Amino acid sequence: MTSGGPSFYLANGTVQGGEVGDDLTLNNTVTLAGGILKGPGKVTTSGAVTITGNPRLDGKVWDNTGTLEISGSGQLDFTNTATLNNQSEATLLLSGTSSQPLDYYGSNNNVFNNYGTLRKTSTADQTLNIYGSVNNYGIFDLGMNTNMLRLVNSGTHTGTFSLGSGSILSFDGGTHVWDRTGSSFSGLGEVRLASGTIDVNKAQTLAAGGPSLNVTGSTVAGAGNLVLDNTVILAGGWFGGAGTLSTSGAVTITGNPRLDGKVWDNTGALEISGTGQLDFRNSATLNNKAVGTLLLSGTNSQPLDYYNVSGNVFNNYGTLSKTTATNQSLNLSSSGSINNQGTFSLGANTGTLSVEGSFSTPGAIEIASGVTFQKSGGFTNAGTIGGTGTVDVGANNTLTNTGTMRPGATSGDTTGTLSITGNLNNSGNVNIELGGTASGDYDVLAVSGTATLGGTLNVTEVNGFLTSKNNAFTVLT
Repeated sequence: MTSGGPSFYLANGTVQGGEVGDDLTLNNTVTLAGGILKGPGKVTTSGAVTITGNPRLDGKVWDNTGTLEISGSGQLDFTNTATLNNQSEATLLLSGTSSQPLDYYGSNNNVFNNYGTLRKTSTADQTLNIYGSVNNYGIFDLGMNTNMLRLVNSGTHTGTFSLGSGSILSFDGGTHVWDRTGSSFSGLGEVRLASGTIDVNKAQTLAAGGPSLNVTGSTVAGAGNLVLDNTVILAGGWFGGAGTLSTSGAVTITGNPRLDGKVWDNTGALEISGTGQLDFRNSATLNNKAVGTLLLSGTNSQPLDYYNVSGNVFNNYGTLSKTTATNQSLNLSSSGSINNQGTFSLGANTGTLSVEGSFSTPGAIEIASGVTFQKSGGFTNAGTIGGTGTVDVGANNTLTNTGTMRPGATSGDTTGTLSITGNLNNSGNVNIELGGTASGDYDVLAVSGTATLGGTLNVTEVNGFLTSKNNAFTVLT
């Protein structure tokens, strides 16, 4: 049927080819209110096609090179290895109210290939579920305020996804191969990983200022590196595979995601809030880089924990900041390791932060008043420990200092008492400030156990105070 000829309207019945080559070409205006397109032979459409009812594609190949619109309550059902190819110059427009504009009737192995543009203008939450595969080699364009489009079938995606503000593209089942190098996602909407598997086959970047990423339950794996420069919420999910995970934006852990044999490099602001907890498994590694921050603001007692396999690593090159008053533990298992080459900053009245397993600290630990840093069994400080809180290594255990002990805060009133629960063996530096003769005007290092003293005592007069020969200061108790 040629362009400019009679329109084609199908409401009931079956349009069927008898053998391969029995093709039906529709270049005219077409309305599909029902009916079945079945059997050998191809259907080709190049004009304006509107689906208003519930037609069925039964074991048929349909090539669309025109504009195909699914409007109102329209829904196209697939069955018996049916295939819809939305070709490179074509558009599939989802404008209707049906919750499943592409659906399946019974049999599986159905295919939807998008080489052109799938455009969603409907404000209804919609699902593409054809009991087969949905592949995007072209463009998925979700307009502003078009709510959710769910992909529940497997697919390969070398194309792009444009997500307007107020739109959500949810990967919610099957295995999705992200096979495009660079950035596949643009716009101000949201990419949601709800269930199924994301195979990052090639290096993928979600750019700053682009769609946010909300991971609630998917498995994210693959050999390609995943770079997240955007806003990220981790309410769940599982991250594995050979590729590196990198984050540079604002990342918030609100649930219980898992890092499984994966390397995660953070150069942004990573926050573990509420009941959030990051689980480590199978020699997983989190590197909080020099410009990165890890903020512990939540109520979970183990914000960094292990799942069941050891050999996990947390390297802090930046700043770990604790602002919650909840007593917390960093526990990557007894054979895990926590290495601080940056700064642990424990704010005032934020309870206890304890570390389990192997611990090294050539960096800084700042412990404010009302706070305890705990490492049972003792450890060696090769960096700087300062503040007015407490270091607890346990009775009869020893804190070995080869670095610097510095009682007092770093700003404001910089004199104060730094306490040690346990023993001290010092071969490093102890820095003491003298700001007066009254208690509290000069620094004190208070040790509950024994103190073995070597190294260097560095004394500095502050706040205009000048010592005299009759002054006495008890700086070690």
